[in-house]
Amino acid sequence: MTLVVALSTFLLLLRSPLAAAHSVHRNAFMRKSDAVNEKLLEALNEADTTADWRYSLPAARLDRLHASTMYGRGDVYEFGVYEGGSMKTLRDIFPHDHLWGFDSFVGLPETSGDVQQQGFAKGQFGKHASSFSIQGLSESLGRTGKVDFIQGFYNVSLTPSLREAKQMRPAQYIDIDCDLYVSSAQALDWIFSNGIAVPGTLIGYDDWWVNPCSKGGEQLQPLETGEGKAHAEIAHKYGVRFRCVMGPCMWHEVVASGDWGPIFIVEDVGVASSDNGFNMTEKQINAWRDAHPNCLRIRRSKEHAVHTKAEQLTSSNRAVPLASIYRCC
Repeated sequence: MTLVVALSTFLLLLRSPLAAAHSVHRNAFMRKSDAVNEKLLEALNEADTTADWRYSLPAARLDRLHASTMYGRGDVYEFGVYEGGSMKTLRDIFPHDHLWGFDSFVGLPETSGDVQQQGFAKGQFGKHASSFSIQGLSESLGRTGKVDFIQGFYNVSLTPSLREAKQMRPAQYIDIDCDLYVSSAQALDWIFSNGIAVPGTLIGYDDWWVNPCSKGGEQLQPLETGEGKAHAEIAHKYGVRFRCVMGPCMWHEVVASGDWGPIFIVEDVGVASSDNGFNMTEKQINAWRDAHPNCLRIRRSKEHAVHTKAEQLTSSNRAVPLASIYRCC
Protein backbone atom coordinates (compact mmCIF):
# COMPACT_ATOMS: atom_id res chain seq x y z
CA MET A 1 0.00 0.00 0.00
CA THR A 2 1.49 3.28 -1.00
CA LEU A 3 1.80 6.24 1.34
CA VAL A 4 -0.82 8.15 -0.67
CA VAL A 5 -3.39 5.35 -0.46
CA ALA A 6 -2.67 4.81 3.22
CA LEU A 7 -3.08 8.52 3.95
CA SER A 8 -6.32 8.64 1.89
CA THR A 9 -7.73 5.73 3.84
CA PHE A 10 -6.72 7.30 7.15
CA LEU A 11 -8.40 10.60 6.28
CA LEU A 12 -11.61 8.87 5.27
CA LEU A 13 -11.64 6.98 8.54
CA LEU A 14 -11.33 10.29 10.36
CA ARG A 15 -14.23 11.74 8.32
CA SER A 16 -16.61 9.00 9.31
CA PRO A 17 -17.33 8.33 12.98
CA LEU A 18 -18.89 5.02 11.99
CA ALA A 19 -15.91 3.87 9.97
CA ALA A 20 -13.41 4.98 12.62
CA ALA A 21 -15.16 2.82 15.19
CA HIS A 22 -14.56 -0.40 13.28
CA SER A 23 -11.79 -2.81 14.16
CA VAL A 24 -9.12 -3.44 11.56
CA HIS A 25 -9.26 -7.16 12.20
CA ARG A 26 -12.36 -8.45 10.39
CA ASN A 27 -11.93 -12.21 10.52
CA ALA A 28 -12.80 -13.07 14.14
CA PHE A 29 -16.60 -13.32 13.86
CA MET A 30 -19.22 -14.72 16.23
CA ARG A 31 -20.86 -17.23 13.88
CA LYS A 32 -24.13 -19.11 14.43
CA SER A 33 -24.93 -17.48 17.74
CA ASP A 34 -28.55 -16.72 18.61
CA ALA A 35 -27.62 -14.37 21.45
CA VAL A 36 -29.17 -10.91 21.64
CA ASN A 37 -27.32 -8.59 24.02
CA GLU A 38 -29.73 -5.97 25.37
CA LYS A 39 -27.01 -3.44 26.23
CA LEU A 40 -25.64 -3.66 22.72
CA LEU A 41 -29.16 -3.20 21.35
CA GLU A 42 -29.45 -0.01 23.39
CA ALA A 43 -26.21 1.24 21.85
CA LEU A 44 -27.52 0.36 18.38
CA ASN A 45 -30.73 2.29 19.01
CA GLU A 46 -28.65 5.36 19.89
CA ALA A 47 -26.15 5.00 17.04
CA ASP A 48 -25.57 7.84 14.61
CA THR A 49 -27.18 6.49 11.43
CA THR A 50 -27.20 9.79 9.52
CA ALA A 51 -23.83 9.16 7.85
CA ASP A 52 -23.74 7.23 4.58
CA TRP A 53 -22.98 3.60 5.45
CA ARG A 54 -20.56 3.55 2.49
CA TYR A 55 -18.05 5.48 4.60
CA SER A 56 -17.44 2.14 6.31
CA LEU A 57 -15.83 0.91 3.10
CA PRO A 58 -12.30 2.13 3.95
CA ALA A 59 -12.37 -0.19 6.96
CA ALA A 60 -13.96 -3.02 4.95
CA ARG A 61 -11.19 -2.68 2.37
CA LEU A 62 -8.67 -3.66 5.03
CA ASP A 63 -10.10 -7.18 4.98
CA ARG A 64 -7.13 -9.48 4.35
CA LEU A 65 -8.56 -11.14 1.25
CA HIS A 66 -9.58 -7.88 -0.39
CA ALA A 67 -6.36 -6.10 0.55
CA SER A 68 -4.23 -8.91 -0.91
CA THR A 69 -6.18 -9.37 -4.15
CA MET A 70 -8.30 -6.39 -5.25
CA TYR A 71 -7.26 -3.28 -3.32
CA GLY A 72 -6.56 -0.65 -5.99
CA ARG A 73 -6.59 -3.29 -8.75
CA GLY A 74 -10.08 -3.07 -10.26
CA ASP A 75 -13.02 -0.85 -11.16
CA VAL A 76 -15.93 0.35 -9.03
CA TYR A 77 -19.52 -0.35 -10.12
CA GLU A 78 -22.70 1.42 -9.02
CA PHE A 79 -26.07 -0.09 -9.98
CA GLY A 80 -28.73 2.53 -9.29
CA VAL A 81 -27.37 6.05 -9.77
CA TYR A 82 -30.37 8.41 -9.51
CA GLU A 83 -28.87 11.89 -8.82
CA GLY A 84 -25.38 10.53 -8.22
CA GLY A 85 -25.13 11.19 -4.48
CA SER A 86 -23.75 7.76 -3.64
CA MET A 87 -21.38 7.90 -6.61
CA LYS A 88 -19.91 11.10 -5.16
CA THR A 89 -19.37 9.22 -1.91
CA LEU A 90 -17.68 6.44 -3.85
CA ARG A 91 -15.46 8.99 -5.60
CA ASP A 92 -14.33 10.19 -2.15
CA ILE A 93 -13.46 6.62 -1.19
CA PHE A 94 -11.98 5.59 -4.55
CA PRO A 95 -10.39 8.86 -5.78
CA HIS A 96 -8.15 7.28 -8.43
CA ASP A 97 -10.30 4.42 -9.71
CA HIS A 98 -12.66 4.05 -12.65
CA LEU A 99 -16.34 4.40 -11.69
CA TRP A 100 -19.13 2.80 -13.71
CA GLY A 101 -22.74 3.91 -13.16
CA PHE A 102 -25.72 1.92 -14.41
CA ASP A 103 -29.24 3.40 -14.47
CA SER A 104 -32.24 3.81 -16.75
CA PHE A 105 -32.44 7.50 -15.71
CA VAL A 106 -36.18 7.30 -16.40
CA GLY A 107 -37.20 5.63 -13.13
CA LEU A 108 -37.78 2.14 -11.82
CA PRO A 109 -39.18 -0.66 -13.98
CA GLU A 110 -42.25 -2.72 -13.14
CA THR A 111 -41.90 -4.91 -10.05
CA SER A 112 -41.88 -8.64 -10.74
CA GLY A 113 -40.98 -11.76 -8.79
CA ASP A 114 -41.43 -10.07 -5.44
CA VAL A 115 -43.84 -8.20 -3.17
CA GLN A 116 -44.96 -4.72 -4.21
CA GLN A 117 -43.18 -1.93 -2.33
CA GLN A 118 -45.21 1.28 -2.31
CA GLY A 119 -42.07 3.40 -2.18
CA PHE A 120 -40.61 1.71 -5.27
CA ALA A 121 -43.41 2.18 -7.80
CA LYS A 122 -42.85 2.05 -11.56
CA GLY A 123 -41.23 5.30 -12.73
CA GLN A 124 -40.07 6.26 -9.22
CA PHE A 125 -36.68 8.04 -9.12
CA GLY A 126 -36.84 9.06 -12.78
CA LYS A 127 -34.77 12.14 -13.63
CA HIS A 128 -37.01 14.62 -15.44
CA ALA A 129 -35.53 17.90 -14.23
CA SER A 130 -34.23 20.04 -17.08
CA SER A 131 -31.11 20.83 -15.05
CA PHE A 132 -30.04 17.19 -14.86
CA SER A 133 -27.69 15.64 -17.39
CA ILE A 134 -25.43 12.62 -17.37
CA GLN A 135 -22.64 14.84 -18.68
CA GLY A 136 -23.12 17.25 -15.78
CA LEU A 137 -23.02 14.40 -13.29
CA SER A 138 -19.90 13.02 -14.94
CA GLU A 139 -18.18 16.40 -14.68
CA SER A 140 -19.16 16.74 -11.02
CA LEU A 141 -17.38 13.45 -10.31
CA GLY A 142 -14.18 14.82 -11.80
CA ARG A 143 -11.22 12.93 -13.21
CA THR A 144 -12.10 12.89 -16.91
CA GLY A 145 -11.87 9.39 -18.34
CA LYS A 146 -12.39 7.83 -14.93
CA VAL A 147 -16.20 7.70 -14.93
CA ASP A 148 -18.66 6.21 -17.41
CA PHE A 149 -22.41 5.62 -17.42
CA ILE A 150 -24.42 2.83 -19.02
CA GLN A 151 -27.96 4.07 -19.60
CA GLY A 152 -30.99 1.81 -19.95
CA PHE A 153 -33.04 -0.80 -18.14
CA TYR A 154 -30.80 -3.69 -17.18
CA ASN A 155 -32.62 -6.32 -19.22
CA VAL A 156 -31.61 -4.29 -22.30
CA SER A 157 -28.35 -2.54 -21.39
CA LEU A 158 -26.50 -5.41 -19.66
CA THR A 159 -25.49 -7.40 -22.72
CA PRO A 160 -23.01 -10.30 -22.92
CA SER A 161 -20.63 -8.18 -25.03
CA LEU A 162 -20.75 -5.06 -22.83
CA ARG A 163 -17.76 -5.84 -20.64
CA GLU A 164 -15.43 -6.55 -23.54
CA ALA A 165 -16.71 -3.63 -25.58
CA LYS A 166 -16.11 -1.18 -22.73
CA GLN A 167 -12.95 -2.90 -21.44
CA MET A 168 -14.35 -3.16 -17.93
CA ARG A 169 -12.05 -4.61 -15.31
CA PRO A 170 -12.97 -6.95 -12.44
CA ALA A 171 -14.52 -5.12 -9.52
CA GLN A 172 -12.87 -3.87 -6.38
CA TYR A 173 -16.31 -2.90 -5.16
CA ILE A 174 -19.90 -3.27 -6.42
CA ASP A 175 -22.69 -1.10 -5.02
CA ILE A 176 -26.21 -2.53 -5.41
CA ASP A 177 -28.69 0.31 -4.97
CA CYS A 178 -31.36 -1.12 -7.28
CA ASP A 179 -34.33 -0.96 -4.87
CA LEU A 180 -36.16 -3.83 -6.60
CA TYR A 181 -35.57 -7.58 -6.66
CA VAL A 182 -35.88 -7.79 -10.46
CA SER A 183 -33.26 -5.09 -11.09
CA SER A 184 -30.90 -6.53 -8.48
CA ALA A 185 -31.25 -10.02 -9.95
CA GLN A 186 -30.52 -8.77 -13.47
CA ALA A 187 -27.49 -6.79 -12.29
CA LEU A 188 -26.02 -9.60 -10.21
CA ASP A 189 -26.60 -12.20 -12.92
CA TRP A 190 -24.71 -10.05 -15.44
CA ILE A 191 -21.96 -9.36 -12.89
CA PHE A 192 -21.27 -13.03 -12.18
CA SER A 193 -21.85 -14.37 -15.69
CA ASN A 194 -19.26 -11.91 -17.03
CA GLY A 195 -16.58 -12.31 -14.39
CA ILE A 196 -16.95 -8.81 -12.94
CA ALA A 197 -17.13 -10.21 -9.40
CA VAL A 198 -14.08 -12.27 -8.43
CA PRO A 199 -12.59 -13.51 -5.16
CA GLY A 200 -11.77 -10.40 -3.16
CA THR A 201 -14.58 -8.24 -4.62
CA LEU A 202 -16.66 -6.36 -2.04
CA ILE A 203 -20.43 -6.00 -2.60
CA GLY A 204 -22.65 -3.62 -0.61
CA TYR A 205 -26.46 -3.36 -0.59
CA ASP A 206 -28.37 -0.15 0.07
CA ASP A 207 -31.98 -1.44 0.16
CA TRP A 208 -31.42 -4.85 1.76
CA TRP A 209 -33.65 -4.02 4.74
CA VAL A 210 -36.32 -1.78 3.18
CA ASN A 211 -39.03 -4.39 2.58
CA PRO A 212 -38.48 -6.27 5.89
CA CYS A 213 -38.65 -2.95 7.75
CA SER A 214 -41.78 -1.68 5.95
CA LYS A 215 -45.34 -1.82 7.18
CA GLY A 216 -46.78 -5.09 5.90
CA GLY A 217 -43.32 -6.67 5.68
CA GLU A 218 -43.03 -7.61 9.35
CA GLN A 219 -42.85 -11.34 8.53
CA LEU A 220 -40.44 -10.96 5.62
CA GLN A 221 -36.88 -12.12 6.10
CA PRO A 222 -34.08 -10.27 4.22
CA LEU A 223 -33.26 -13.22 1.94
CA GLU A 224 -36.89 -13.60 0.88
CA THR A 225 -37.32 -10.21 -0.77
CA GLY A 226 -35.64 -7.39 -2.67
CA GLU A 227 -31.86 -7.19 -2.95
CA GLY A 228 -31.40 -9.96 -0.39
CA LYS A 229 -33.49 -12.41 -2.41
CA ALA A 230 -31.43 -11.68 -5.53
CA HIS A 231 -28.22 -12.12 -3.50
CA ALA A 232 -29.30 -15.53 -2.18
CA GLU A 233 -30.36 -16.75 -5.60
CA ILE A 234 -27.12 -15.66 -7.27
CA ALA A 235 -25.04 -17.39 -4.58
CA HIS A 236 -26.92 -20.62 -5.33
CA LYS A 237 -26.83 -20.22 -9.15
CA TYR A 238 -23.12 -19.45 -9.49
CA GLY A 239 -21.78 -21.39 -6.50
CA VAL A 240 -20.63 -18.23 -4.75
CA ARG A 241 -19.20 -18.31 -1.26
CA PHE A 242 -19.85 -14.93 0.34
CA ARG A 243 -18.65 -13.74 3.75
CA CYS A 244 -20.12 -10.89 5.77
CA VAL A 245 -17.45 -8.23 6.24
CA MET A 246 -19.39 -5.40 7.81
CA GLY A 247 -22.88 -4.20 8.69
CA PRO A 248 -26.19 -6.00 9.29
CA CYS A 249 -25.37 -9.42 7.85
CA MET A 250 -23.91 -10.90 11.04
CA TRP A 251 -24.87 -10.12 14.61
CA HIS A 252 -21.36 -9.26 15.75
CA GLU A 253 -21.07 -6.72 12.93
CA VAL A 254 -24.54 -5.34 13.56
CA VAL A 255 -23.79 -4.36 17.12
CA ALA A 256 -20.27 -3.20 16.24
CA SER A 257 -21.29 -0.65 13.65
CA GLY A 258 -24.93 0.38 13.55
CA ASP A 259 -24.59 0.56 9.76
CA TRP A 260 -27.55 0.27 7.39
CA GLY A 261 -26.08 -1.52 4.37
CA PRO A 262 -24.46 -4.96 4.67
CA ILE A 263 -21.11 -5.44 2.94
CA PHE A 264 -20.04 -8.90 1.75
CA ILE A 265 -16.85 -10.18 0.19
CA VAL A 266 -16.69 -12.80 -2.54
CA GLU A 267 -14.48 -15.59 -1.22
CA ASP A 268 -14.94 -18.02 -4.09
CA VAL A 269 -17.03 -18.64 -7.22
CA GLY A 270 -18.07 -21.91 -8.80
CA VAL A 271 -17.89 -24.02 -5.66
CA ALA A 272 -20.18 -26.97 -4.93
CA SER A 273 -21.22 -25.66 -1.53
CA SER A 274 -22.33 -22.02 -1.88
CA ASP A 275 -22.80 -19.67 1.07
CA ASN A 276 -24.76 -16.41 0.93
CA GLY A 277 -22.81 -15.14 3.96
CA PHE A 278 -25.88 -13.86 5.82
CA ASN A 279 -25.60 -15.13 9.38
CA MET A 280 -28.37 -13.64 11.50
CA THR A 281 -30.99 -15.81 13.14
CA GLU A 282 -34.68 -14.94 13.09
CA LYS A 283 -34.42 -13.75 16.68
CA GLN A 284 -31.53 -11.43 15.81
CA ILE A 285 -33.29 -10.15 12.69
CA ASN A 286 -36.36 -9.21 14.70
CA ALA A 287 -34.26 -7.59 17.41
CA TRP A 288 -32.40 -5.53 14.80
CA ARG A 289 -35.68 -4.42 13.19
CA ASP A 290 -36.99 -3.27 16.55
CA ALA A 291 -33.84 -1.30 17.40
CA HIS A 292 -32.28 0.26 14.30
CA PRO A 293 -33.37 3.91 13.84
CA ASN A 294 -33.57 3.65 10.05
CA CYS A 295 -35.76 0.57 10.24
CA LEU A 296 -38.05 2.26 12.75
CA ARG A 297 -38.33 5.34 10.52
CA ILE A 298 -39.31 3.20 7.54
CA ARG A 299 -41.88 1.35 9.62
CA ARG A 300 -43.52 4.65 10.57
CA SER A 301 -43.25 6.13 7.08
CA LYS A 302 -46.33 6.54 4.91
CA GLU A 303 -44.16 6.25 1.80
CA HIS A 304 -43.02 2.69 2.46
CA ALA A 305 -45.46 -0.19 2.68
CA VAL A 306 -45.53 -3.74 1.34
CA HIS A 307 -48.85 -4.37 -0.34
CA THR A 308 -48.59 -8.12 -0.85
CA LYS A 309 -48.81 -10.11 2.38
CA ALA A 310 -45.64 -11.92 3.36
CA GLU A 311 -47.66 -15.12 3.76
CA GLN A 312 -48.07 -15.20 -0.03
CA LEU A 313 -44.34 -15.87 -0.39
CA THR A 314 -44.92 -19.62 -0.41
CA SER A 315 -42.20 -22.18 -1.02
CA SER A 316 -43.25 -22.35 -4.69
CA ASN A 317 -42.30 -18.67 -5.11
CA ARG A 318 -38.81 -19.07 -3.69
CA ALA A 319 -36.07 -19.92 -6.15
CA VAL A 320 -33.92 -21.32 -3.32
CA PRO A 321 -35.32 -23.38 -0.39
CA LEU A 322 -35.19 -21.57 2.95
CA ALA A 323 -33.23 -24.45 4.46
CA SER A 324 -30.34 -23.67 2.09
CA ILE A 325 -30.71 -19.89 2.52
CA TYR A 326 -30.64 -19.69 6.32
CA ARG A 327 -27.68 -21.90 7.08
CA CYS A 328 -27.13 -20.27 10.41
CA CYS A 329 -30.64 -20.82 11.88
